[in-house]
Amino acid sequence: GMGESIIKLKQSPNYWQISPGNAGEEAGRLWPEFIKKGIIGIGWNDLGDLSKLKCKDNIPNDWGKNNTNSCWYFSHGMEKGDYVVVKKGNSKNIYGVGQITSEYFYKEERDEYKNIRKVDWIVTFDEAKDFPDLSQNFVQFTVSKLKKERFDEIRSFVMHISNMPLRKKTDLLKSKHQIIFYGP
Repeated sequence: GMGESIIKLKQSPNYWQISPGNAGEEAGRLWPEFIKKGIIGIGWNDLGDLSKLKCKDNIPNDWGKNNTNSCWYFSHGMEKGDYVVVKKGNSKNIYGVGQITSEYFYKEERDEYKNIRKVDWIVTFDEAKDFPDLSQNFVQFTVSKLKKERFDEIRSFVMHISNMPLRKKTDLLKSKHQIIFYGP
């Protein structure tokens, strides 16, 4: 009838990888804060609030593909419920896996890495762990999409080497679908 809510299943989440900081060392420096505060951040502070970008075309042309894609994906592409793998620079070393729990926001009062999303960290390592390369190389963008198969490989590896509590393992295993209810 008229007033019924439509139940819309969020199709399986998307999977992303982020390499914060240009160089590996920078990722290492930022990582403890990201774990402690339950956030992930990227640079490009000079652009200001990325949510103001209405489409990729607003990003200056001379930026190159990495900057454009990374800023757009981080601010507009990712959604709550998606999963993120954090890695060290261009290496195959992984710092952790988490689930995105917020929309994008810009935090002016931060000194750096003002482009932020909140993350529920499922597995974190103090030192990045070398991931045996099970398939094609990691893309070298700061933010890029991962195929589900790739994410599953990483997830198995991470669970295998981590001593995380069982509850977290179950969360990671499920990678749950989200049901979103839209009101009348």
